[in-house]
Amino acid sequence: MAEKYFLKDSVLQCFSTYNDVFSHNELLFPRDCFMAAQIAHSVDNDSLAIEYLLKGISFGLNPDFFSIDTFETNASKLKDLKNCRFWTKVIYKKDSLMKIYRNKVDWKLKKELMSLIRTDQNWRRKNNKWFNRNFRPGLEKKFNIFNQKCMLYLDSVFNSVGYPGNWLIGTGDSLAYQTKYASFNNANLGDLVSVLLYHNDSAFINYGDFLLKEIDNGHIHPRVYALIRDFRDRHLDKKDKEEIMYYNIWWERGNLSVDEIENHCNEIGCPTKQHLRDLSNKLGKGYDVFWSPFR
Repeated sequence: MAEKYFLKDSVLQCFSTYNDVFSHNELLFPRDCFMAAQIAHSVDNDSLAIEYLLKGISFGLNPDFFSIDTFETNASKLKDLKNCRFWTKVIYKKDSLMKIYRNKVDWKLKKELMSLIRTDQNWRRKNNKWFNRNFRPGLEKKFNIFNQKCMLYLDSVFNSVGYPGNWLIGTGDSLAYQTKYASFNNANLGDLVSVLLYHNDSAFINYGDFLLKEIDNGHIHPRVYALIRDFRDRHLDKKDKEEIMYYNIWWERGNLSVDEIENHCNEIGCPTKQHLRDLSNKLGKGYDVFWSPFR
């Protein structure tokens, strides 16, 4: 809703909405803080942009991103903040805020989940190769066994703590050690566990209702829920040529009207492709509207 106010030039209402949401830590996602900071910077409110960044750092934003001059990014304009007079707040507070972030993360659970994710991706790369699919059927059988074990583990996690999103396992940082900062370039501010779900045939069928409730709990971002939901149609209905993208996260199709897509997305707080397009045009070059649903 905050972004919609911005598109209507209701800047005060935009920031009022952000401030209201950001006052509830259980509903906070680092990606949204990053987006809010970009909007504030685009209207020359650097003081507020810094406040949004500080809030985001405590949830996994990497402040060192702003000092990497050689790194190319869609959010290059935001790097101008390091030259503003309010940047000293980031310098003084970043270490204590990142300590808050690190203390929130369940590192044991994160390590276990990342191990599953890496195994899943390794199996998937092997299984998706044409030669292996046609001449090594044993690989698919082993992959299916792993998938079953993976879903059983996730089921136990869901029943124990809920959906392990940013609030519990943080952002997509390295597991070589308990990293001081999150993702080096803030490229992965999204969700880690979704990669185990959106490829699984039965994930949305088994957990769709649970995931929808977890949006209200602040455990899963609406875009992540939409990503998992839409992949079900993309994957299961492909053989019937009836790919009905309920949220159009993956691509825009003609099966639903603009109003229908808008209503579906508004119900859960998920942006449409048209919304992202309008936001990108409004902000201009140098800002990142997170086109990829994986982020």
